[in-house]
Amino acid sequence: MWGTLCGWITQFSLGSLDDFTELESSIASTLEDFRRINIIDVSSLEDLVENFFKSYAEYDTLRSSKMTKESHEKALSDAQHRLDGAKLAHEKLDGSMEKLQATLEDVEKDLKALTSKKKKVAALINKYQEKLSKVKRMSP
Repeated sequence: MWGTLCGWITQFSLGSLDDFTELESSIASTLEDFRRINIIDVSSLEDLVENFFKSYAEYDTLRSSKMTKESHEKALSDAQHRLDGAKLAHEKLDGSMEKLQATLEDVEKDLKALTSKKKKVAALINKYQEKLSKVKRMSP
């Protein structure tokens, strides 16, 4: 009888909690029928069935927690990949910033040099204008 019951249980699909509850109530109903007929003692069978359902409930709980753990691990892994990507992008940005900073420093040096040349050229122009003015005053 236990073998038949086990075969029936394995053929039954336990895809959802409703299916599980339906199976449990169906077996309980069958065992109740056996108890009413009182041909054989089904108490040991009832204990086995009860232990089976307890074990299955524990298994289902553990499976759910494993799925939760696996989902959590996957989420952590995905977050780590995104973090690694962000770090890489940040490092590239730092490299670009360093290059831009070096370029800015070079441009500032060039600007200072050009500003100095501009002052020298302006001073030379002023000097030549003064000479030209003196020459114009001396010429009749």
